[in-house]
Amino acid sequence: MTQFGRSVVVSAYWLVVAAGGAGAAGGVLAQPAATPAPAPAAAATDTAATELLAKVREAIKNTRSLSYGAVVTDMKGGATISTGEVSAARADAGGWKVFASGENVNSKDEKTNFTVAYDGLSARAMRDRDKVIIERSLEKTEDLQIFFSGQSVRHPFAWEVLADEPFAKVTSVTLEAAETVQGEPREVLRIVVPDAGTDEADAAAVAGDAKGTPASVVRLFVSKGDHLPRRIERLRLAGDGTLLAGRALEMSNFAINADATLRQFTLDVPEGWRVRAADRDARRAAREAQKEAEKNAPPLPEGVTWRSDPNVLRPGEAAPDFSLATPDGGKKTLADYKGKVLVLDFWATWCGPCKTAMPALQRLHEKYKDQPVAIVGMNAEGPEGGDPVAFKKENGYTYQLLLEADAVSDAFKVRGLPTFYVIGPDGKVVWGGVGLSPPPGSQRASSKARAEYLEQTLDALIQSALPK
Repeated sequence: MTQFGRSVVVSAYWLVVAAGGAGAAGGVLAQPAATPAPAPAAAATDTAATELLAKVREAIKNTRSLSYGAVVTDMKGGATISTGEVSAARADAGGWKVFASGENVNSKDEKTNFTVAYDGLSARAMRDRDKVIIERSLEKTEDLQIFFSGQSVRHPFAWEVLADEPFAKVTSVTLEAAETVQGEPREVLRIVVPDAGTDEADAAAVAGDAKGTPASVVRLFVSKGDHLPRRIERLRLAGDGTLLAGRALEMSNFAINADATLRQFTLDVPEGWRVRAADRDARRAAREAQKEAEKNAPPLPEGVTWRSDPNVLRPGEAAPDFSLATPDGGKKTLADYKGKVLVLDFWATWCGPCKTAMPALQRLHEKYKDQPVAIVGMNAEGPEGGDPVAFKKENGYTYQLLLEADAVSDAFKVRGLPTFYVIGPDGKVVWGGVGLSPPPGSQRASSKARAEYLEQTLDALIQSALPK
């Protein structure tokens, strides 16, 4: 697991949907369709699309530096969620050095500034409110994306361009009708990419099967001049092509190589600020501490093989109290669940693994709805601006929902999304886990298998905690 937003983390294997961005110097946005058209019935890769994608890859390979203004919009509501300026340059040791500054806008129209940078070795993010610079030593672009996501600054970056191997995994690619972006005609590539929500066997059918599993789709609006994208849409589509979620990144004042406007890629520490670091030695020490904790951990309940994460609240600790709003305007506290087995799921609408886990939680809710068991989604949306109430309703999830759980994330030691807890009828922690762990001996397990393992684990834990 790696650091993820507001001291929250996300599983590194999930690199799906969720971005968009364009700059404070924004150009004219192409109007997003409320529901993108589904792929052609036989969405097999075509020759023209393959050739254009090859040109895009080659253009990215030959780009040494770039800069652009970023404006990020929500594809469902059309609201601007982030604006900023981005610069990037190839690092001598490989990969990219990057810089971005701008502001995010949440669903309440509240704005927060961001400034982040990565010099090829260390990434830094300025947190104005606390006068702190968060610093991480990183080795891969994948880790950089996760770190910036943790600082709520993933959207403005054109990760497809900054990837170590752009579009290394593509399920299908097709060429759509050209569209106008910023007054210029752009060729449009529709790329279906495999993700943790689909097994490899399912992914090939996803693009054209109206009954298929949800698909992750990237639409690139490519310049005919330099074959680099000027707009990137990242979409999560239902099997019938209905838009479930999406972000659009529009890039204005786009410049490359000698014309690019570059910034300093190492953030200086302002007077009176401090640096909060988590270097490689600290992570190594944490791993050793985890091994030691596992050796001294109490026996697992029958049927449970997934050990409680030693970095969250430990089994036997009293669960922190909370008072959080319900969608109908009420309040719920920990005391309201006294005498029940309580399953907590810290989640967000932009978190891919969270969404993968939710059908399992719904099944557990239905199984135990007549017993002293409560399945509760603790929404930790942050400034991203998603609508958790609408999301659950649209997907038919009926287990309980509590809002703005970011306020209690630190008390529950939430460092990754999703984070799960099982709390006994006495209010004490039975078990805590982060992310979607693979079953024992199945490190390459599909997302479906991981979700099934979560369901089996929670089911066994509930059974063990129910009053006898």
